[in-house]
Amino acid sequence: MLLNELDIDVLSHIFILTDVYTIMSLSKVNKSFHAISRAKHLWVSVVRDLYARRLIDLGVDEVLEECSTQTLIDKVRRVVLGPSTWSPSSPIAPTICRQMTHLLDSPRMRFELVPGGRYLVLFVWRGSHAFGVGGDVDVECLEVASGRRVWSWGRPGHRVSHTEFDFSCGSEAVVCVVSSDLEEPFSNQIFFLSVNFETGDTIELLGLPELPFLLGRPRISGDFFACAVSGSTSSAECIVLVNWRTADFILLNMKSAQFNLVHGHLITLRRASESTVCLTNYLRVYSMATLHPFWHPLREFDIDTRTNPGEILSVVSETICADNPGHHLHILVAESALHQQTYELIISLVDLAAPPPLSRLKRLRNRLTRRRPRNECQWMTTLFRYHLALPLLLDENPRLRLKSTLQHSLTCIPNYRAGYSLWAAPWGISSIVVRHLDEEGIKRGRQLPILEGEEMYQVEMAPSGAVVILYESRVVVSYFL
Repeated sequence: MLLNELDIDVLSHIFILTDVYTIMSLSKVNKSFHAISRAKHLWVSVVRDLYARRLIDLGVDEVLEECSTQTLIDKVRRVVLGPSTWSPSSPIAPTICRQMTHLLDSPRMRFELVPGGRYLVLFVWRGSHAFGVGGDVDVECLEVASGRRVWSWGRPGHRVSHTEFDFSCGSEAVVCVVSSDLEEPFSNQIFFLSVNFETGDTIELLGLPELPFLLGRPRISGDFFACAVSGSTSSAECIVLVNWRTADFILLNMKSAQFNLVHGHLITLRRASESTVCLTNYLRVYSMATLHPFWHPLREFDIDTRTNPGEILSVVSETICADNPGHHLHILVAESALHQQTYELIISLVDLAAPPPLSRLKRLRNRLTRRRPRNECQWMTTLFRYHLALPLLLDENPRLRLKSTLQHSLTCIPNYRAGYSLWAAPWGISSIVVRHLDEEGIKRGRQLPILEGEEMYQVEMAPSGAVVILYESRVVVSYFL
Protein backbone atom coordinates (compact mmCIF):
# COMPACT_ATOMS: atom_id res chain seq x y z
CA MET A 1 0.00 0.00 0.00
CA LEU A 2 1.30 3.41 -0.96
CA LEU A 3 1.58 6.21 1.56
CA ASN A 4 -1.05 8.37 -0.14
CA GLU A 5 -3.52 5.45 -0.02
CA LEU A 6 -3.63 5.41 3.77
CA ASP A 7 -6.60 6.78 5.70
CA ILE A 8 -6.41 10.49 6.61
CA ASP A 9 -6.47 9.71 10.34
CA VAL A 10 -3.51 7.34 9.93
CA LEU A 11 -1.58 9.89 7.86
CA SER A 12 -2.33 12.59 10.42
CA HIS A 13 -0.91 10.38 13.19
CA ILE A 14 2.21 9.70 11.08
CA PHE A 15 2.68 13.46 10.57
CA ILE A 16 2.55 14.00 14.35
CA LEU A 17 5.38 11.49 14.87
CA THR A 18 7.69 13.39 12.51
CA ASP A 19 9.64 16.64 13.00
CA VAL A 20 9.19 20.18 11.67
CA TYR A 21 11.41 19.61 8.61
CA THR A 22 9.43 16.52 7.53
CA ILE A 23 6.08 18.27 7.99
CA MET A 24 7.18 21.27 5.92
CA SER A 25 8.55 18.96 3.22
CA LEU A 26 5.44 16.74 3.07
CA SER A 27 3.18 19.79 2.81
CA LYS A 28 4.69 20.45 -0.64
CA VAL A 29 4.06 16.93 -2.03
CA ASN A 30 0.39 17.25 -3.05
CA LYS A 31 -2.88 18.89 -2.08
CA SER A 32 -3.90 16.06 0.25
CA PHE A 33 -0.66 16.24 2.25
CA HIS A 34 -0.88 20.04 2.27
CA ALA A 35 -4.39 19.85 3.77
CA ILE A 36 -3.23 17.41 6.48
CA SER A 37 -0.27 19.66 7.30
CA ARG A 38 -2.70 22.53 7.98
CA ALA A 39 -4.50 20.70 10.82
CA LYS A 40 -4.36 22.68 14.06
CA HIS A 41 -3.77 19.68 16.33
CA LEU A 42 -0.62 18.90 14.30
CA TRP A 43 0.89 22.34 14.93
CA VAL A 44 -0.17 22.28 18.58
CA SER A 45 1.88 19.07 18.87
CA VAL A 46 4.84 20.78 17.12
CA VAL A 47 4.68 23.79 19.46
CA ARG A 48 4.54 21.54 22.53
CA ASP A 49 7.61 19.66 21.32
CA LEU A 50 9.52 22.90 20.71
CA TYR A 51 8.43 24.21 24.11
CA ALA A 52 9.60 21.01 25.82
CA ARG A 53 13.01 21.58 24.17
CA ARG A 54 12.94 25.26 25.27
CA LEU A 55 13.03 26.57 21.70
CA ILE A 56 9.75 28.54 21.72
CA ASP A 57 8.04 30.74 24.29
CA LEU A 58 4.45 29.76 23.45
CA GLY A 59 3.55 26.67 25.45
CA VAL A 60 0.56 27.22 27.74
CA ASP A 61 -2.43 25.07 26.74
CA GLU A 62 -4.90 27.94 27.18
CA VAL A 63 -2.86 30.15 24.84
CA LEU A 64 -2.54 27.35 22.27
CA GLU A 65 -6.29 26.90 22.14
CA GLU A 66 -6.80 30.61 21.45
CA CYS A 67 -4.27 30.72 18.59
CA SER A 68 -5.34 30.02 15.02
CA THR A 69 -3.53 27.46 12.86
CA GLN A 70 -1.84 30.20 10.83
CA THR A 71 -0.65 31.93 14.02
CA LEU A 72 0.95 28.70 15.23
CA ILE A 73 2.59 28.11 11.83
CA ASP A 74 3.95 31.68 11.78
CA LYS A 75 5.44 31.28 15.25
CA VAL A 76 7.12 28.00 14.29
CA ARG A 77 8.45 29.52 11.07
CA ARG A 78 9.90 32.43 13.07
CA VAL A 79 11.78 29.97 15.29
CA VAL A 80 13.02 27.88 12.34
CA LEU A 81 13.79 30.61 9.78
CA GLY A 82 14.10 33.71 11.96
CA PRO A 83 12.00 36.92 11.74
CA SER A 84 11.14 37.79 8.15
CA THR A 85 12.09 41.47 8.62
CA TRP A 86 15.63 40.38 9.54
CA SER A 87 16.17 38.89 6.10
CA PRO A 88 18.62 40.74 3.81
CA SER A 89 15.91 40.65 1.11
CA SER A 90 13.22 42.18 3.35
CA PRO A 91 11.88 45.47 1.90
CA ILE A 92 11.26 46.87 5.40
CA ALA A 93 13.57 47.38 8.37
CA PRO A 94 13.43 45.01 11.38
CA THR A 95 9.98 45.58 12.91
CA ILE A 96 8.83 44.82 16.44
CA CYS A 97 5.51 42.95 16.69
CA ARG A 98 5.42 42.49 20.49
CA GLN A 99 7.39 44.12 23.28
CA MET A 100 7.43 43.75 27.07
CA THR A 101 9.12 46.17 29.47
CA HIS A 102 9.95 45.40 33.11
CA LEU A 103 11.08 48.30 35.31
CA LEU A 104 13.91 47.59 37.76
CA ASP A 105 13.71 48.81 41.36
CA SER A 106 17.49 48.55 41.93
CA PRO A 107 20.66 48.42 39.78
CA ARG A 108 21.39 45.07 38.12
CA MET A 109 24.86 43.99 37.11
CA ARG A 110 23.80 41.76 34.20
CA PHE A 111 21.33 39.04 33.25
CA GLU A 112 21.21 35.53 31.81
CA LEU A 113 18.43 33.99 29.76
CA VAL A 114 17.05 30.69 30.99
CA PRO A 115 16.81 28.16 28.10
CA GLY A 116 13.57 28.79 26.22
CA GLY A 117 13.45 32.49 27.07
CA ARG A 118 10.53 32.08 29.49
CA TYR A 119 12.56 33.19 32.51
CA LEU A 120 15.19 35.86 33.02
CA VAL A 121 17.89 35.68 35.71
CA LEU A 122 19.07 39.05 37.06
CA PHE A 123 22.24 39.47 39.09
CA VAL A 124 21.49 41.97 41.86
CA TRP A 125 24.09 44.01 43.73
CA ARG A 126 23.54 44.15 47.51
CA GLY A 127 26.48 46.46 48.18
CA SER A 128 26.42 49.96 49.60
CA HIS A 129 28.11 51.55 46.58
CA ALA A 130 26.53 52.47 43.28
CA PHE A 131 27.62 49.23 41.62
CA GLY A 132 27.88 47.08 44.72
CA VAL A 133 31.65 47.20 45.06
CA GLY A 134 32.53 45.04 48.03
CA GLY A 135 28.93 43.81 48.42
CA ASP A 136 27.05 40.56 47.84
CA VAL A 137 25.58 39.53 44.48
CA ASP A 138 22.32 37.54 44.58
CA VAL A 139 20.21 36.19 41.74
CA GLU A 140 16.50 36.61 41.15
CA CYS A 141 14.48 34.97 38.40
CA LEU A 142 11.65 36.81 36.62
CA GLU A 143 8.94 35.39 34.40
CA VAL A 144 9.37 37.27 31.11
CA ALA A 145 5.67 37.43 30.21
CA SER A 146 4.45 38.85 33.53
CA GLY A 147 7.56 40.27 35.21
CA ARG A 148 6.69 38.22 38.31
CA ARG A 149 9.62 37.16 40.49
CA VAL A 150 9.41 33.38 40.71
CA TRP A 151 12.68 32.50 42.46
CA SER A 152 15.68 34.05 44.17
CA TRP A 153 18.87 32.76 45.76
CA GLY A 154 21.78 34.25 47.68
CA ARG A 155 24.08 33.78 50.64
CA PRO A 156 25.53 36.44 52.94
CA GLY A 157 29.14 37.20 52.11
CA HIS A 158 28.94 35.52 48.68
CA ARG A 159 28.93 36.83 45.13
CA VAL A 160 27.08 34.77 42.50
CA SER A 161 28.89 34.81 39.14
CA HIS A 162 27.07 32.21 36.99
CA THR A 163 23.88 30.20 36.82
CA GLU A 164 23.04 27.30 34.51
CA PHE A 165 19.61 25.68 34.11
CA ASP A 166 18.53 22.23 32.94
CA PHE A 167 14.78 21.62 32.84
CA SER A 168 13.73 18.04 33.58
CA CYS A 169 9.97 18.48 33.08
CA GLY A 170 7.51 21.33 33.18
CA SER A 171 8.40 24.02 35.68
CA GLU A 172 11.04 21.99 37.56
CA ALA A 173 14.73 22.45 36.83
CA VAL A 174 18.18 21.57 38.10
CA VAL A 175 20.04 24.85 38.67
CA CYS A 176 23.80 25.12 38.96
CA VAL A 177 24.94 28.21 40.91
CA VAL A 178 28.57 29.37 40.96
CA SER A 179 29.48 31.74 43.79
CA SER A 180 32.64 32.98 45.47
CA ASP A 181 33.43 34.14 48.99
CA LEU A 182 34.07 37.89 49.17
CA GLU A 183 37.14 37.25 51.30
CA GLU A 184 38.52 34.67 48.81
CA PRO A 185 37.33 35.87 45.37
CA PHE A 186 39.48 33.37 43.41
CA SER A 187 37.94 30.34 45.10
CA ASN A 188 34.59 29.18 43.70
CA GLN A 189 31.82 27.18 45.29
CA ILE A 190 29.34 25.34 43.05
CA PHE A 191 25.89 24.24 44.24
CA PHE A 192 23.32 22.07 42.46
CA LEU A 193 19.74 22.97 43.33
CA SER A 194 16.35 21.50 42.47
CA VAL A 195 13.97 24.42 41.84
CA ASN A 196 10.23 24.46 41.23
CA PHE A 197 9.43 27.71 39.41
CA GLU A 198 5.72 27.49 40.15
CA THR A 199 6.14 27.38 43.93
CA GLY A 200 9.66 28.80 44.28
CA ASP A 201 10.72 25.82 46.44
CA THR A 202 14.46 25.05 46.43
CA ILE A 203 16.24 21.85 47.49
CA GLU A 204 20.04 21.67 47.59
CA LEU A 205 21.17 18.48 45.83
CA LEU A 206 24.96 18.68 45.92
CA GLY A 207 27.84 21.01 46.68
CA LEU A 208 31.24 20.64 45.01
CA PRO A 209 34.59 21.10 46.74
CA GLU A 210 36.08 24.57 46.35
CA LEU A 211 37.55 25.10 42.89
CA PRO A 212 40.21 27.57 41.73
CA PHE A 213 39.55 30.37 39.27
CA LEU A 214 36.90 29.50 36.65
CA LEU A 215 37.61 30.12 32.95
CA GLY A 216 34.49 30.92 30.95
CA ARG A 217 30.94 29.86 31.56
CA PRO A 218 30.05 26.44 33.08
CA ARG A 219 27.63 24.08 31.34
CA ILE A 220 24.99 21.63 32.53
CA SER A 221 23.03 19.04 30.53
CA GLY A 222 21.04 16.23 32.11
CA ASP A 223 23.08 14.59 34.86
CA PHE A 224 26.36 16.18 33.77
CA PHE A 225 28.12 19.43 34.54
CA ALA A 226 31.36 20.84 33.06
CA CYS A 227 33.52 23.87 33.76
CA ALA A 228 37.09 24.96 33.00
CA VAL A 229 39.32 25.89 35.93
CA SER A 230 42.79 27.32 36.24
CA GLY A 231 45.33 27.02 39.04
CA SER A 232 48.29 29.21 39.85
CA THR A 233 50.02 28.41 36.54
CA SER A 234 48.74 28.12 32.98
CA SER A 235 49.67 24.41 32.96
CA ALA A 236 47.09 23.88 35.71
CA GLU A 237 44.18 24.54 33.34
CA CYS A 238 41.74 21.64 33.04
CA ILE A 239 38.07 20.76 32.50
CA VAL A 240 36.08 19.51 35.48
CA LEU A 241 33.32 17.07 34.49
CA VAL A 242 30.81 16.11 37.20
CA ASN A 243 27.92 13.66 37.34
CA TRP A 244 25.88 15.44 40.00
CA ARG A 245 23.44 12.55 40.39
CA THR A 246 26.11 9.96 41.28
CA ALA A 247 28.56 12.50 42.85
CA ASP A 248 31.45 11.43 40.59
CA PHE A 249 34.01 13.56 38.73
CA ILE A 250 36.66 13.53 36.00
CA LEU A 251 39.46 16.09 35.54
CA LEU A 252 40.43 16.35 31.86
CA ASN A 253 43.91 17.73 31.29
CA MET A 254 42.98 20.21 28.53
CA LYS A 255 44.62 23.61 28.28
CA SER A 256 42.79 26.54 26.62
CA ALA A 257 39.93 24.30 25.46
CA GLN A 258 36.48 25.48 24.40
CA PHE A 259 33.74 23.03 25.41
CA ASN A 260 30.01 22.38 25.60
CA LEU A 261 27.61 19.68 26.79
CA VAL A 262 24.77 18.26 24.69
CA HIS A 263 22.58 15.27 25.61
CA GLY A 264 25.13 12.83 26.97
CA HIS A 265 28.07 14.12 24.94
CA LEU A 266 31.00 16.45 25.60
CA ILE A 267 32.20 18.69 22.74
CA THR A 268 35.72 20.12 22.95
CA LEU A 269 37.71 22.44 20.69
CA ARG A 270 41.41 22.99 21.33
CA ARG A 271 44.81 23.42 19.71
CA ALA A 272 46.67 20.30 18.66
CA SER A 273 49.67 21.35 20.79
CA GLU A 274 50.66 24.11 23.23
CA SER A 275 53.19 25.49 20.75
CA THR A 276 52.83 29.20 19.98
CA VAL A 277 53.13 28.46 16.24
CA CYS A 278 50.46 25.74 16.18
CA LEU A 279 48.00 26.14 13.29
CA THR A 280 46.03 22.92 13.81
CA ASN A 281 42.91 22.66 16.00
CA TYR A 282 40.96 19.56 16.98
CA LEU A 283 37.19 19.33 17.32
CA ARG A 284 36.27 16.28 19.39
CA VAL A 285 32.98 14.76 20.55
CA TYR A 286 33.11 12.34 23.49
CA SER A 287 30.25 10.07 24.57
CA MET A 288 29.62 9.90 28.31
CA ALA A 289 29.23 6.13 27.88
CA THR A 290 32.95 5.86 26.99
CA LEU A 291 34.02 7.73 30.14
CA HIS A 292 32.86 5.03 32.58
CA PRO A 293 36.38 3.81 33.59
CA PHE A 294 37.59 7.32 34.42
CA TRP A 295 35.05 8.47 37.03
CA HIS A 296 36.15 9.05 40.64
CA PRO A 297 34.00 9.74 43.75
CA LEU A 298 33.81 13.41 44.72
CA ARG A 299 35.00 12.56 48.22
CA GLU A 300 38.38 11.75 46.58
CA PHE A 301 38.51 15.07 44.71
CA ASP A 302 42.06 16.22 43.99
CA ILE A 303 42.94 18.94 41.48
CA ASP A 304 46.03 16.92 40.49
CA THR A 305 44.08 13.71 39.71
CA ARG A 306 43.77 14.18 35.97
CA THR A 307 42.94 12.18 32.88
CA ASN A 308 44.81 12.70 29.62
CA PRO A 309 42.38 13.22 26.69
CA GLY A 310 44.51 10.83 24.63
CA GLU A 311 43.34 8.01 26.89
CA ILE A 312 39.69 8.59 25.93
CA LEU A 313 38.28 7.43 22.61
CA SER A 314 36.35 10.21 20.86
CA VAL A 315 33.31 9.27 18.77
CA VAL A 316 33.77 12.21 16.37
CA SER A 317 37.00 13.92 15.31
CA GLU A 318 37.55 16.91 12.99
CA THR A 319 40.64 18.99 12.18
CA ILE A 320 40.39 22.77 11.68
CA CYS A 321 43.40 24.67 10.36
CA ALA A 322 44.26 28.37 10.75
CA ASP A 323 46.45 30.64 8.60
CA ASN A 324 48.27 32.39 11.45
CA PRO A 325 49.41 31.17 14.89
CA GLY A 326 47.85 34.17 16.67
CA HIS A 327 44.29 33.05 15.95
CA HIS A 328 41.47 32.82 18.50
CA LEU A 329 38.85 30.09 18.72
CA HIS A 330 35.27 30.08 19.94
CA ILE A 331 32.50 27.47 19.71
CA LEU A 332 28.76 28.08 19.95
CA VAL A 333 26.21 25.23 20.08
CA ALA A 334 22.54 25.76 19.14
CA GLU A 335 19.89 23.06 19.17
CA SER A 336 18.10 22.68 15.84
CA ALA A 337 14.36 23.31 15.73
CA LEU A 338 14.03 21.31 12.50
CA HIS A 339 15.16 17.92 13.83
CA GLN A 340 15.30 16.31 17.25
CA GLN A 341 18.70 15.31 18.64
CA THR A 342 20.48 17.61 16.18
CA TYR A 343 22.63 20.69 16.80
CA GLU A 344 24.42 23.39 14.88
CA LEU A 345 28.03 24.02 15.84
CA ILE A 346 29.29 27.49 14.98
CA ILE A 347 33.07 27.65 15.24
CA SER A 348 34.58 31.10 14.82
CA LEU A 349 38.27 31.40 14.05
CA VAL A 350 39.45 35.01 14.40
CA ASP A 351 42.64 35.63 12.49
CA LEU A 352 44.66 38.40 10.89
CA ALA A 353 44.06 38.66 7.14
CA ALA A 354 46.12 40.45 4.53
CA PRO A 355 44.53 43.61 3.06
CA PRO A 356 42.84 43.23 -0.34
CA PRO A 357 44.95 44.25 -3.40
CA LEU A 358 44.57 47.84 -4.58
CA SER A 359 42.79 48.57 -7.82
CA ARG A 360 44.68 50.11 -10.74
CA LEU A 361 42.95 53.47 -10.14
CA LYS A 362 44.02 53.57 -6.46
CA ARG A 363 47.59 52.59 -7.35
CA LEU A 364 47.74 55.42 -9.90
CA ARG A 365 46.32 57.91 -7.40
CA ASN A 366 48.87 56.88 -4.78
CA ARG A 367 51.66 57.31 -7.33
CA LEU A 368 50.48 60.78 -8.37
CA THR A 369 49.97 61.99 -4.79
CA ARG A 370 53.08 60.16 -3.53
CA ARG A 371 50.93 58.56 -0.89
CA ARG A 372 52.33 55.45 0.69
CA PRO A 373 49.89 52.52 0.48
CA ARG A 374 48.51 51.19 3.77
CA ASN A 375 49.35 47.54 4.16
CA GLU A 376 47.70 47.08 7.54
CA CYS A 377 46.23 43.66 8.20
CA GLN A 378 42.68 43.43 9.49
CA TRP A 379 40.95 40.97 11.79
CA MET A 380 38.69 38.53 9.96
CA THR A 381 36.41 35.85 11.38
CA THR A 382 36.09 32.55 9.56
CA LEU A 383 32.88 30.74 10.50
CA PHE A 384 32.66 26.96 10.23
CA ARG A 385 29.06 25.76 10.42
CA TYR A 386 28.68 22.09 11.33
CA HIS A 387 25.59 19.92 11.61
CA LEU A 388 25.80 17.40 14.49
CA ALA A 389 23.24 14.58 14.63
CA LEU A 390 23.27 12.56 17.85
CA PRO A 391 22.41 8.84 17.65
CA LEU A 392 18.99 7.51 18.61
CA LEU A 393 20.50 4.10 19.41
CA LEU A 394 23.31 3.40 21.89
CA ASP A 395 25.44 1.41 19.42
CA GLU A 396 25.60 4.27 16.88
CA ASN A 397 27.99 7.22 16.71
CA PRO A 398 27.11 10.90 16.16
CA ARG A 399 27.35 12.24 12.61
CA LEU A 400 29.19 15.51 11.95
CA ARG A 401 28.82 17.33 8.63
CA LEU A 402 30.35 20.63 7.50
CA LYS A 403 27.56 22.84 6.13
CA SER A 404 29.45 25.98 5.11
CA THR A 405 32.58 28.05 5.61
CA LEU A 406 32.20 31.84 5.48
CA GLN A 407 34.28 34.90 6.25
CA HIS A 408 33.07 38.01 8.08
CA SER A 409 34.67 41.23 9.19
CA LEU A 410 33.06 41.10 12.64
CA THR A 411 35.29 39.63 15.32
CA CYS A 412 32.50 38.60 17.69
CA ILE A 413 29.47 36.32 17.21
CA PRO A 414 27.92 36.36 20.71
CA ASN A 415 24.40 35.19 19.79
CA TYR A 416 23.07 32.83 17.15
CA ARG A 417 19.66 31.49 16.21
CA ALA A 418 17.98 30.37 12.95
CA GLY A 419 20.96 31.40 10.82
CA TYR A 420 21.18 34.92 12.30
CA SER A 421 23.80 36.40 14.59
CA LEU A 422 23.26 39.35 16.89
CA TRP A 423 26.25 41.62 17.37
CA ALA A 424 26.90 44.53 19.69
CA ALA A 425 30.25 45.96 20.79
CA PRO A 426 31.01 44.75 24.34
CA TRP A 427 32.09 48.26 25.33
CA GLY A 428 29.65 51.18 25.43
CA ILE A 429 26.80 49.53 23.50
CA SER A 430 25.27 52.15 21.22
CA SER A 431 23.72 50.01 18.46
CA ILE A 432 22.68 46.42 17.77
CA VAL A 433 23.21 44.79 14.39
CA VAL A 434 21.63 41.57 13.12
CA ARG A 435 23.06 39.74 10.15
CA HIS A 436 22.61 36.39 8.44
CA LEU A 437 25.59 34.08 8.59
CA ASP A 438 25.22 33.33 4.88
CA GLU A 439 26.09 36.94 4.03
CA GLU A 440 29.55 36.58 2.53
CA GLY A 441 32.18 39.29 2.88
CA ILE A 442 32.12 42.62 4.71
CA LYS A 443 28.63 44.02 5.24
CA ARG A 444 27.00 46.26 7.78
CA GLY A 445 24.00 44.11 8.61
CA ARG A 446 20.60 45.46 9.69
CA GLN A 447 20.25 47.71 12.71
CA LEU A 448 17.62 46.90 15.35
CA PRO A 449 15.50 49.63 16.99
CA ILE A 450 16.51 50.58 20.54
CA LEU A 451 15.37 53.02 23.23
CA GLU A 452 16.97 56.45 22.89
CA GLY A 453 18.39 58.37 25.82
CA GLU A 454 19.14 55.39 28.07
CA GLU A 455 22.38 53.46 28.28
CA MET A 456 22.43 49.78 27.31
CA TYR A 457 24.44 47.32 29.38
CA GLN A 458 23.78 43.91 27.80
CA VAL A 459 22.05 42.32 24.80
CA GLU A 460 21.05 38.65 24.36
CA MET A 461 18.92 36.66 21.92
CA ALA A 462 16.64 33.83 23.09
CA PRO A 463 16.30 30.57 21.13
CA SER A 464 12.82 31.76 20.14
CA GLY A 465 14.33 34.84 18.45
CA ALA A 466 13.34 37.30 21.19
CA VAL A 467 15.89 40.07 21.77
CA VAL A 468 16.44 41.01 25.43
CA ILE A 469 18.16 44.31 26.30
CA LEU A 470 19.23 45.40 29.78
CA TYR A 471 19.03 49.18 30.16
CA GLU A 472 19.92 51.27 33.17
CA SER A 473 16.43 51.13 34.67
CA ARG A 474 14.55 48.44 32.75
CA VAL A 475 14.65 45.16 30.85
CA VAL A 476 13.02 45.16 27.42
CA VAL A 477 12.00 41.94 25.59
CA SER A 478 11.20 42.38 21.88
CA TYR A 479 9.75 39.97 19.33
CA PHE A 480 10.14 40.81 15.63
CA LEU A 481 7.97 40.15 12.59
